[in-house]
Amino acid sequence: AKEYLGEERFNSMYAFNQMIEAGVEVNYSSDVVDNEDFDMASPFLGIQAGHMRKLPGENKVRERIEESLSIEDLLLGYTINNAKSLGDAHRIGSLEEGKRANLNILSNNIFEIDPEKIHEIKAELIMFEGEVLYEA
Repeated sequence: AKEYLGEERFNSMYAFNQMIEAGVEVNYSSDVVDNEDFDMASPFLGIQAGHMRKLPGENKVRERIEESLSIEDLLLGYTINNAKSLGDAHRIGSLEEGKRANLNILSNNIFEIDPEKIHEIKAELIMFEGEVLYEA
């Protein structure tokens, strides 16, 4: 993207903290649409990149380090904020009585793991509408 946008515009991408501070409910996801880049679709990779301002293995941190997102804001963006945008927050997006039991049990505590290793987190259990679909 840098070759198309230029250095200055590239380094100003992903300025989500400004939006969050203005009261915008920001959503996150990947835009991977093919098998070639499937490993880039992981929400854990997205969370690490948003928090660290770089992808795993990269040495250079993207400019404007103040735009590094908190784990809390990233989790909101991947969960309840997406549900609100879909108009489904009354059924999904958070763990509450009466909502669908959609959840993952993770291999590591995302708040305690070394931020450089967030992309290595795996789901140990996946539950969808109360039914266990996967268990490691």
